[in-house]
Amino acid sequence: GRAEITEITQTFVRERGLNPVGLAGFQNRYALAMRRERAEELGVVSVQDLAPLASMLSAGGDLEFFGRSEWKRLQSLYDLDFAQELTFDAALMYTAVEAGQVDVISAYSTDGRVAAYDLVLLEDPRQALLSYDAMLLASSAAAQDPRFTAALAPVLGAISDEAMREANKMVDVEGRSVSEATAYLQAIINKPR
Repeated sequence: GRAEITEITQTFVRERGLNPVGLAGFQNRYALAMRRERAEELGVVSVQDLAPLASMLSAGGDLEFFGRSEWKRLQSLYDLDFAQELTFDAALMYTAVEAGQVDVISAYSTDGRVAAYDLVLLEDPRQALLSYDAMLLASSAAAQDPRFTAALAPVLGAISDEAMREANKMVDVEGRSVSEATAYLQAIINKPR
């Protein structure tokens, strides 16, 4: 589960002379996604809802998704057997689902195209897809500097998946500058909680 992955990651980075400072709040993970209109038409809210429909639907994945253990876990836990499994370059995968060429894709949870193309991320109640929390790392010296850790403290837990998705959309879809996306995230971080 999520706690085990965090613990393994923390051990891994410590072995390399880095120290985990904390989690930023968002996860960049795989999630199955559909066009909102199509999901509503089929009554699909979660991956579980796909099982009885999968034999009539097509799934698209990035270049490695269908070979990953997460895909095998999804198939096993939800008994998924799609009519077609198509592999795409990540950018083409999003345009394929938007155009209706595939029904479901293996989206990235913080990808700006999720919002831009009005995709819904399907719930994964059996947690088949792993969580990849955004972890802030620092050198041993920096991690022990109270000024450094105080400067990072407002970031911890402040950036949601939705906020990161919007920042990515600003840059990747709208063509805005990284500085503008940074300012957007900075405003979220500075907002009183």
